[in-house]
Amino acid sequence: MAKILEMPSALADLKARREERRQKLMGPGKKATDSRSESIRKGLLAKVHIAKAQLGLDDADWRAILEERFGVNSSALLSLGQLETLVSHLEKCGWKPTRARKPFDRHGKPHVATHDDTGMGREGQMRKIEALLAELGRAEGRYMPWDYAAAILKHQTGLTRLEYAEPIQLKGVIAALSKNIARKRKRADAANA
Repeated sequence: MAKILEMPSALADLKARREERRQKLMGPGKKATDSRSESIRKGLLAKVHIAKAQLGLDDADWRAILEERFGVNSSALLSLGQLETLVSHLEKCGWKPTRARKPFDRHGKPHVATHDDTGMGREGQMRKIEALLAELGRAEGRYMPWDYAAAILKHQTGLTRLEYAEPIQLKGVIAALSKNIARKRKRADAANA
């Protein structure tokens, strides 16, 4: 019976030890935060360091900015709001953030779309796929990436890249894109009628 009564205090001790370990890992003066705000904070820190490098700030100038504006000597000590303020200040100083490449178009235009060393004659099929993607994009009113065609190929054959496809497999992608365009046109005609 005594062991059962000791259980709640043992759980409380375990939780306290876990919290102490978490605080040690987080570092002094930091509170445990949820992972979403921590990932946002890490992204802002990365932006700040990219801006610092692109603006050509040396270490002394960088620390002077941090000391003057926030009273710290390291950007790692800044809060989420302070990091946002620092990013906007760096933009005012002339830094222009650039967008990363679109994540859904990882591979870009396949190499065989412009040059096919295999002698299989896939250039024509790749041009056709490119034209169908453009037409489908116009029908939907947005950009259709090459990864859309690669996803069709993966669904049909299991191959992940258009470069690895045989001409017969590319014909399947062309057929699927053509059917998709026909379906979009039919829906648009029905909506306009």
